[in-house]
Amino acid sequence: MKTYVITAWNASNEPVDDGKNYVSIRGRREGFISWLLAQMRISPIVSLAISGEQIVFAQGSLEGTDHRIIPLQNVCSTYFGYRKPWKAAILLGLVSAFLLGTLLGAIFTQSSYWSRSPSPGAVALGVVLGIVIGIIYYLLNRTLMLGFVEMSGHSHVIGFKGSVIEGQTVDEEQARYVSQLTQALIDTRSRSAQPAA
Repeated sequence: MKTYVITAWNASNEPVDDGKNYVSIRGRREGFISWLLAQMRISPIVSLAISGEQIVFAQGSLEGTDHRIIPLQNVCSTYFGYRKPWKAAILLGLVSAFLLGTLLGAIFTQSSYWSRSPSPGAVALGVVLGIVIGIIYYLLNRTLMLGFVEMSGHSHVIGFKGSVIEGQTVDEEQARYVSQLTQALIDTRSRSAQPAA
């Protein structure tokens, strides 16, 4: 599963764009360079548009684009998920705190003629910086997943992270809403496609 940074997120029970889509989500690859390339429209991007009739899933790369158009009646289920990297954040915070505390303690010890033991202030500063690094990692790496499964069994999953540059955040409730809205559109389309008895 590829993960993208959210650049636009629109979902409503009323159409959100000229294409009469109820869901319109766009993303780009992570990082400043990717953001810069996206401004020049040459970056790998992804978009997900859901109307009352179809799901359009598009992925772009420097080599070209792929579009998948799936009629709603061919989709059997939707799902969403939210991953919180708290274990990695704690590990990164602890390792950073240890390394920065040791490094800063050694730097301040070398510059002091009066003491050869690490400065408690330098070690404390390293610990605080390690905790901050762990928190920032956690906040920037929470991943929201949206997916749907076709009747054929083929599944599509896309991961999104929040974007500091675009000011977009990821939220489990937003994913739940998109999943429930998509499922409601699928159910409505299925009922209208069935012949009247």
